[in-house]
Amino acid sequence: MTSPSAAPRPELSNVRTHDDLAESLRALRAWSGLSYRAVHREVSKSRQARGIPELPSYNTVYRSFQGGRARVDRDVVVDIARALAGDEAAAQWLHACQVVAGEANESAIAAVAAALPEDLAPFVGRADELSRILAEVRAVDGGTPVVAISGMAGVGKTTLAVRASHLLIADGHGQDAVLAVNLRGFDDRRPPVDPTAALDGFLRQLGVPGSQISTKDVAGRAALLCERLSGKRALILLDNAASVEQIRPLIPDVSGTAVVVTSRRPLVGPQDGIPINLEVFDEDEALEALQRMSVRSGEDVGGAQRLVESVGRLPLGIAVLGSSMRRRADLTVADHADLVEQRRSLLRIESEVEGAISLSVDGLSLAAQDTLRRLALHPGTDWGIEAAAALIDESVETTRRRVSELTDASLASVSRRGRVELHDLVRVHALAAGHEIDVPRVSRAAMWRLLDHYRFEAYLAMSVYAPQEKSYWPSLDAPSGMSVVEPTLDEAVEWLEREIANVVAVASYAADHALGECVDHFSLILFRFLMSTGRLDEASLIHHLAVQCTTGAALGKALSRLGWAHVTAGHLELGRRTAEDALVQSRESGDRVGEASALVLLIGLDWRAARYVEVEGQLRDIVEIYRDLGDDHRRGTSLQNRGSVLTRLGRLDEAAGCYEDAVAAAAEASNGERQRGRALESFGEVRLLQGRFDEARELQREGLEISRRLRDLPFVCDALNVGARIETRAATLESVDIDIEHSEAIALADEIAEPFFRADTRTIAGDMLRSVGRFGDAEKRYREALEIASGDLVLEAARAQEGMAWCLHSTGHPDEARVLAKKTQAAYEQMSVALSITTLPRLLAELGN
Repeated sequence: MTSPSAAPRPELSNVRTHDDLAESLRALRAWSGLSYRAVHREVSKSRQARGIPELPSYNTVYRSFQGGRARVDRDVVVDIARALAGDEAAAQWLHACQVVAGEANESAIAAVAAALPEDLAPFVGRADELSRILAEVRAVDGGTPVVAISGMAGVGKTTLAVRASHLLIADGHGQDAVLAVNLRGFDDRRPPVDPTAALDGFLRQLGVPGSQISTKDVAGRAALLCERLSGKRALILLDNAASVEQIRPLIPDVSGTAVVVTSRRPLVGPQDGIPINLEVFDEDEALEALQRMSVRSGEDVGGAQRLVESVGRLPLGIAVLGSSMRRRADLTVADHADLVEQRRSLLRIESEVEGAISLSVDGLSLAAQDTLRRLALHPGTDWGIEAAAALIDESVETTRRRVSELTDASLASVSRRGRVELHDLVRVHALAAGHEIDVPRVSRAAMWRLLDHYRFEAYLAMSVYAPQEKSYWPSLDAPSGMSVVEPTLDEAVEWLEREIANVVAVASYAADHALGECVDHFSLILFRFLMSTGRLDEASLIHHLAVQCTTGAALGKALSRLGWAHVTAGHLELGRRTAEDALVQSRESGDRVGEASALVLLIGLDWRAARYVEVEGQLRDIVEIYRDLGDDHRRGTSLQNRGSVLTRLGRLDEAAGCYEDAVAAAAEASNGERQRGRALESFGEVRLLQGRFDEARELQREGLEISRRLRDLPFVCDALNVGARIETRAATLESVDIDIEHSEAIALADEIAEPFFRADTRTIAGDMLRSVGRFGDAEKRYREALEIASGDLVLEAARAQEGMAWCLHSTGHPDEARVLAKKTQAAYEQMSVALSITTLPRLLAELGN
């Protein structure tokens, strides 16, 4: 292998386009001295070493260095950078790929459902196709049957796929899991869904916590999907796929799972799956479909034949015609055929279905025509009636009537859940009509109303979800005419989970139209929800948009939020650089609040590295900054953090004082109950270490009750950890009602998607299991904690090692225990962690040291 040049490694800076990325990659290769073949070998070796089965071809690696490309394989680019410059370069190149793609734009967002779309439409024909699908899926012995339905727009691919999927479920598939996603392969305004994002949605629906997803690349997520579906009867619907490359990672190679795909392109051959090339209806099917839509078509068979031929026997066109015939009972079948042909001739319409859509739209009331053009502006896939009302600037009841007119005309659909959706061809027609009919300010006004609607709904939901943060947001008034009902916490969470894809879509629209304040509001208001639920793709995208659209003090704060997303995703160096940029920007803007936010992020990074002496001094300064700003909430949080550091340093009396001050600050802060609960449970841990067990239990129980009531999941987890520590230290595990497996806390930690909690809960579970003599189970938990903590969570790793050393000692391996105990002691001393707050002195004494 050729050694890198003695010259400094090329800097990766000012990368904004795919060509910039390729140019920087070529410079890095030249610096490394590796040939393209050698780079390919190194990338393959790296993937094999990391257990990634999918190896890129030489051509894929070579093309990553070439300019003039519309998109790149992000995982391959990052692996090339890793091969050329080492693991430390991977995060920086990942960020560059994200910047080039607009974080990688909306392809990073997928709306995944755990149920099939409803099978509502009258279903005609396709008997041969359905029989073939069922027979060939049943005939697959092992492996994953893939039904790939292809055909032109409007030919009924999705309708057939949904009907076939429901029949497959009735046939036994989907008993354990159903997953469905619109991959937006041929969406005229939004990019195709990145398979990484679709896998994220699949895994979440299968109950995988965000912490086990966010740090995995597409190959890692695909492997995890296979693991979760192994031995299960599942069904996956991949609608509107763009390419083989998009769907390949989404098809698990496991027995028992069936996959149904739709696309305008043939994506599989007979050797790879079950290809179904869908054609237009034959004449009998077309006439039957028209008869079902409008019984009057039977009055004139010749006219009906002309009518179905006028739309090329395309199912969507027939559905639209049937609806038009129902509305115009004064016209004969022949009249309808004449009108369609006349419309196509006058407008010189190429597409058969376009003429039918145009005629059907003309049959609507003017108000319904306006409604259709406004609905087509929505950048999402489906949406609630309230969002539709915002677009057309009418009441919800009026909007329902207008949308009902559209559904009667087969120009829109409404699911049983009340979600409105337009077919792609109808949307394209309506958008084109809008460009011809509506002046731009009318369309802009509709979109601004939609932005205001989602911004206020997000504000309302987050005011319930995270009331302690409301004082940091701008005060928003309800849009004119909007009925405001404060949601319950359950309703708030349901709205956030259901609408997050639409919120990101409208935020992207706002960014594209230089509406920076609106984008910043979405980034600020949604921050806590996105982070606490591990939605790091959405968080990175929306905070990145805010960074692109803001200046001054707002830019400094947006950079801090983006930095937190990077850090939580495990990109620590990238997070540090972003935090440093935030600090510089905030100081230049004279924004002390932004300065403090950036400092808190930098302190968090030092905390992860267990530099506790430095962190304690920094937190002391932060407490004073927030005191000067009169921010009791953040002052209280900083006091708690300082108390936690003082605890680690063994300065327990000072730590207790910090927690007492934090409880007092919570009493002075608005919405301070959540903060009070957190302070109480942490205070309980100090009292535990001081040997005051009864007082520790009282504080912990009160803190746990508050955190449970407010659904503050991280601190419910923390309080459960404190309670477990109390009973373990007090040697009362076998006499109290406590979960020895610590299963609730571990499940919560996995849901929170934060490695610190995941490692800590497992170490504490190990401590409890060890205390009751279950050494094998304890060792398993300690090993899990060590694996999670490997890297930057040095304190959590040391705690797990301490437990492992105890297990070795208790099972008759004193020499191994002694070696590990000494190693742990050195780690604690390097962190300045007081041994007095650990059990290590007792262990060393028992080992004769």
